[in-house]
Amino acid sequence: SKIFLTAPGPFFKGKEAGGSQKGKIMTQRHIKKYVLGIALVLTACAADVSHVDKRVIAAPIEIDVNYVARAQGADQFVQLTDGAALRSGDVYKIIFRPREDCYVYIYQIDAADKIYSLFPTIRLPGGAETRENFVRAGQTYHIPAESQSFQLDDVTGRETIYFLAYRRPDPQLPALYEQIVQFQHTPDNRLHRDLFQQLDALNEQFRDAIQHKGISKIVPDPANNQYTTWNEGNKSQAVLRQRLEGMCDGCVNILKFQHQ
Repeated sequence: SKIFLTAPGPFFKGKEAGGSQKGKIMTQRHIKKYVLGIALVLTACAADVSHVDKRVIAAPIEIDVNYVARAQGADQFVQLTDGAALRSGDVYKIIFRPREDCYVYIYQIDAADKIYSLFPTIRLPGGAETRENFVRAGQTYHIPAESQSFQLDDVTGRETIYFLAYRRPDPQLPALYEQIVQFQHTPDNRLHRDLFQQLDALNEQFRDAIQHKGISKIVPDPANNQYTTWNEGNKSQAVLRQRLEGMCDGCVNILKFQHQ
């Protein structure tokens, strides 16, 4: 907003009853008081805005998260770190626990350059799916499930996982993803040139929307000797707990690994 300073005339104070200007010219003392008053008001306004901005910026969404993987034939899962390498047949999963109620979206762009929603698309018993992505504070979520993992196919290349969190539902990425899915489920022999161009444009919009998010890093949990535990394949699993640092409202954590 803008503040406009007006006066009845050049350095005049007051008006007569008929509207004509009268009065004494403002002295240097009056001008200093006037300017000082305005300066104090502006300073107070700026301080108040600064206080609000700092409060909003200083409120990250706190989430514990572990990306884990297990080599084919191995018994135990290990931390899946950015830049790691996995082979076809290896499995991986995501485990997270928010410390406040929020909305989580997890997408993956695989080695075939296709986009998938890992969460909120969840397979329920009987094959049904849910798109509910509201998550509750203190509850642990296993993606795809506590006793299941994702397995890498034979298409090799770079795999990228995007983990996003919001305090309100995000309308943009899910809408773009739904349009992309419609194309990805269309047989190639039915995709003519125009449709391929539309799909490429949607993929570009999706990537661009994510790349412009603030970046959150994954760091060890400051609480020592805290583990994320679960059971899979009749084996007890445990990895040191990690958390997302600087996960602002709408920020993204990006994990890339090489599929060999």
